[in-house]
Amino acid sequence: MAFHKYEEWANLVVGLWIVAAPWVLGFAGLAAAMWSHAIAGAVVGCPGSSQPLARE
Repeated sequence: MAFHKYEEWANLVVGLWIVAAPWVLGFAGLAAAMWSHAIAGAVVGCPGSSQPLARE
């Protein structure tokens, strides 16, 4: 199933926000929450990162 171009960019932006959230919101000292966000951000953002750049 193909995504629209805006959906791929949205996945990338949301994934980056999820990864950055522990530091931006100040809960990076909580290891479990920080790692959960890092992994979830990678899962959401990685699929969205390859397609927007490959298309014309």
